[in-house]
Formats: sequence, structure tokens, C-alpha cells
Amino acid sequence: MADIEYVMKITEYENTILPNYEKEFSDFELFARSVQGQNKGNLLKMNKLSSFCFDNSSESVDYQSDYQPFTGVSELNFYNHLQEEIHTWQWISVDVVLSKSKSIPNSNYLPDILIECIKRRETVLYIDVEIDEPYIGSSGLPIHYTNFGNDDKKRDDFFLKNNWIVIRFSEEQVVKYPKECCKYILSIILSCTEPMGYESYIENWSAAVSVQNRWTKDEAHAMAFRRHRNTYLGRKLSEDIATES
Repeated sequence: MADIEYVMKITEYENTILPNYEKEFSDFELFARSVQGQNKGNLLKMNKLSSFCFDNSSESVDYQSDYQPFTGVSELNFYNHLQEEIHTWQWISVDVVLSKSKSIPNSNYLPDILIECIKRRETVLYIDVEIDEPYIGSSGLPIHYTNFGNDDKKRDDFFLKNNWIVIRFSEEQVVKYPKECCKYILSIILSCTEPMGYESYIENWSAAVSVQNRWTKDEAHAMAFRRHRNTYLGRKLSEDIATES
């Protein structure tokens, strides 16, 4: 009797347990390779490499705080562009929902843009998209520079510890290359939710955005002095930056 049970367990291991493990490990390796390639540009920071680790992400709720965060003039512009692009993603198996007014409960951090990926009526992935300006338009005060008082790192760490993904773009990237930035975001969504079968898309789209190194405080001062943001924002947004505070 013991021999029969032993044979049954060996058969189950060989026919079910081992193949399932090998498939999951293969999926993980593919996902890890794609993330490692994207991380070279320091655009993506993640808490977990595996798409199996997002079941415990903290949920999002309507943002409620006395603190009102700084909002750059290009955020709504890219939000609208991303909203339009999502309508062309109907072929993917997750529903993508955007928000500019939701965050983690009891948080003083509000994502510039929140992306919720929903599958079978359950949210499987949260992505915080951050858009970094080199300085505040109304004052020329440098922001988002290297070692920016560790503010950006604390913000990233907060979301990462809650199993969210953080993607940081520079303002110049989303204004000059909005479609490419949208493709980059889509490559991350595919990497996390359905990597098999989309390898070539993930590889191509994850490299769609040219890397821009983070500026120093002195470089941000210099950009403010020569009004660098005005060179790419266009007339309407260039007029609006004076309202930033």
C-alpha cells in the first residue's frame, strides 16, 4: 500500500507540480529580465520582480488630506493623452482605469497619475506615474534634483512598501514623447499581468523612451534662469507655469 502511495505521489510531482513550477519560474525569469533592462534608465522602481506578488497591494481610496500637493502644468495634459491611448489597448486582458484624486488610505502622498489594472473585477496592479519638473514655474525654485531632500525617495519608498509600482518620467519626456511614454507604461502593465506572448512588444516598448538623467540642483537653477521649460511646453502651458506654486 505504501509503495502505491509513493508511486502516486511521484506521478503527481512529475505530471503536475514540477511542470507548474517550471512554468511559473519561466514566467518569473522573463519578467525579471524585462525589468532589469528597464531599470538601466532609473525610470522604474519596483518592490517585487514577480507578477505573482501584487495580490497584497494596498487598495486605493479617494484622497483626503489637509495637505495639497504641488501640481505641475503638464500633468493634466499627459493624463488626457494617456486616457486617449487607453482606448487603443482594448486587446489586452486587463481594464486600465486612471485617477488623479486617489491614493493609499491615510496617506499624505497623492500620485500624479494613478493607474489601476483590473482583471475579472479585481484590481491586480497599482501604478503611480510621477512627472518631474526641474523647477517651480512661479518662483524658479529647483525641485526633483538629485538628493532632493530625499523627498522623492521617501515618496517612492512609501508606495513600493505598499506593493505599488512607481514610474518616473521627466516633464520634458511626457511633453515631447507622450505616445512613447504611454507605450512604456503599457510594457510595464504587460510585464506584470501577461508577459507570455508579448515578449517583443515589451522589449520594444520598454525602450521607447530615451533616458534622461536626473538633474542636479545647480542644473535646475540654470534651467530656471534660461526658462528651459518654455522651450518644450508650448505657448499655452508656458503661460500656465506662472500659476504653479
